Amino acid sequence: MKKLPILRFENGKVHKVDDLVVEERILNVYANNHFVQSIFYSNGNEFYLGIGVLFYNDVISSKSEIINYSKKENDFSTNLYFEIDSKRKETLNGSEYGKISPVKGDVFFKLMKEMLTHSDTFQVTGGTHIVAVATVERLLTYFEDISRLSAVLKIVGFLVENEIYKETILFTSGRINYNIVQIASKVNSKIIVSQSAVSSLAIKSADSLGITLVGFLRGNRFNIYTHPERILQ
Repeated sequence: MKKLPILRFENGKVHKVDDLVVEERILNVYANNHFVQSIFYSNGNEFYLGIGVLFYNDVISSKSEIINYSKKENDFSTNLYFEIDSKRKETLNGSEYGKISPVKGDVFFKLMKEMLTHSDTFQVTGGTHIVAVATVERLLTYFEDISRLSAVLKIVGFLVENEIYKETILFTSGRINYNIVQIASKVNSKIIVSQSAVSSLAIKSADSLGITLVGFLRGNRFNIYTHPERILQ
C-alpha cells in the first residue's frame, strides 16, 4: 500500500486528505533469457507469480525443472529470470492423484468466510481481490492482488512449488471468467467458488472440463452452474 495526498469533496467542500492506495507493479518473467510474459500485480509474492506464469505458459510442468532464478527491481517493475532445464520436463496426470470428496454446501460458506477475513489490503483500500485454494477440510493458502488473474497465478505457483497435485477447491472474491477456469483445470482445481458472477464462457468451459462452478455465494445461498454431483445437500 502507498499513502498519497489527494483532494476529497465532502459536504459541498474540498479538503486535503491522505489516502492509502494499492501499489501496482509490473512483473516481467524470463526463462533462459527469453521473455515469457508481463503481468500487473500487487502485494508481493513475485516468486509464486513467476512460477504460475511459467506453468500456465507450458514453460515448465514441475518445480524440478527450475535450476535457479534471480530478481531485479526498479521503481515500477520487477524482473524475474529463471534458468530452466527442459530435459527434466515431466508430464503429470491429475487422475493419478487424490480425488476431492463430495462437499456439503456449509463447507463453502465456512471456507469463504475464513478467506475473506484475510482481505487486509481490501479492508483499507477497497482495491484488491482475494483468492484461496482449499481442501474440503481447510484453506491451504490465499493471496490478495489488484489483479484476479495474478492472484490465481500465485495460487498456481504455490501448488507447483509445494508439489500439490490432488484435487482442490478454488475460492475467489471476484467474478469467474474463461481464463480462471482454464488455469484452474491445469492445477486440478475441480471446484471453483465465487462471491460474484460467472461468465457464459466460464460455464461452457467448466462444463467441458468437468469442473463444478459455483457463483453468487452470499448469505445462505449460492448458484450451481456445472457438475452438481460434487455438492451434497
